[in-house]
Amino acid sequence: MKMPGNPMGIGGGKMPEGGNPEESADPMPEKALLRFVDVEVQPGKTYQYQVQIQMANPNYKKYDKVAFRALAEEEKLPLSAPVETDPVSVPPEVQFYAVDEKLLNPKHKLAAGSVLESATDARAAVQIHKWIGSFTFGGAAHEIGDWAIAERLLVHRGEYLGKEVPVEIPEWKMLRNKFEIASQAGPSKKGAPPPRAQGKIPVDFNTGALVVDFEGGKDAPVEMLLVSPEGRLMVRSSREVSDSDDFVVHKEAVVRKERHQHWLDRLTDIKSGGQEKGKAGEVDPGGGRP
Repeated sequence: MKMPGNPMGIGGGKMPEGGNPEESADPMPEKALLRFVDVEVQPGKTYQYQVQIQMANPNYKKYDKVAFRALAEEEKLPLSAPVETDPVSVPPEVQFYAVDEKLLNPKHKLAAGSVLESATDARAAVQIHKWIGSFTFGGAAHEIGDWAIAERLLVHRGEYLGKEVPVEIPEWKMLRNKFEIASQAGPSKKGAPPPRAQGKIPVDFNTGALVVDFEGGKDAPVEMLLVSPEGRLMVRSSREVSDSDDFVVHKEAVVRKERHQHWLDRLTDIKSGGQEKGKAGEVDPGGGRP
């Protein structure tokens, strides 16, 4: 960002003999780095900002320090010219993929909440990732600050994509200063339904997207057509090959794989009690969001 006009000596530079600001021993840089944070952004939206800077006049009322009196009269320097940022996209809190983890990793034991039945011409496999900050369940507050993943669900044409799934997720325990697998409160009261499985928290993975149609399967990539909650048509593909001509498809595949592997590694590490530096127990809540 280009700095506001600097007639002389701003920033502590000394005026050389003769009073010529062009010969200052400490010239001001032409540009400076500015960082700012927007705490009101919404998931799934793109933002662009226009920024102006107005700086305090360090020579305000320092009449004996300036070349001429007018330089010390104004408390603030003139506004800088407006600068536009590049567009910044905030990832949606729920992301879904037309991939079958059972086919991608046949030796992998699918996580809790996964559907094990095979996909058919009538139902396709999907994977859903959801960012969870914090929520209240069973009368207890849960601080998560990470992604939860429904590894494998099956969906039919005409269905809304996603449902409530009991999954294992890391939870920040402030008093213990580490992550643990989130668990539910104690046993239910007399007459109430039995509690769900301990160590699993029901997470709403509903995406709001409607599955219109899909094709492909075991021997061909799955192409899935959906309607977003806003009424826009979307396409999801199971193509996950590194030599794909479609850079966007390949980039999404890399992001999905890395996030999925990170999630698996964290669960494994927390269950094994890993507390070494850089492991799950040392991670601050809120970390890991792209």
